[in-house]
Amino acid sequence: MLVALLDGCGRKAQFTYPHTNVGGDVTIDGSPVDAGMISFLSLNRANGQEVTTRVVRGRYIAEKVPLGKVLVVISAFKETGRMLDEDGRSSPELTTIIPPQYQSGFELDVLPGTSRVDFRMSRERTGPGPSVDEPGPE
Repeated sequence: MLVALLDGCGRKAQFTYPHTNVGGDVTIDGSPVDAGMISFLSLNRANGQEVTTRVVRGRYIAEKVPLGKVLVVISAFKETGRMLDEDGRSSPELTTIIPPQYQSGFELDVLPGTSRVDFRMSRERTGPGPSVDEPGPE
């Protein structure tokens, strides 16, 4: 009996939540974002999930993105050509390439079966988020 009770003590409880895998393109004015990060933060506190993955050559694949409303935050940087000197160490100065209107993130409703979402950002657009391409039902 003691063995049966101890058997479950070392296991971590697996928290499951409704999710899907999502991938797609990330562009600014039609050009792929060479390197960056994309995060999907659930707006449902019961899920409390955040999924972050890399953007490489304008593409991303994110696993276990929570279903429902999420806040999408995309970040990417480039070197300015100047060097910074902090604590005797030199490093390149970086600046964001994400247009200002997208830097604080934007809301997306992730539906069951969603597998591809493309994010097309534009320096000219003034709306609340990028143009998001999601394939319609087949």
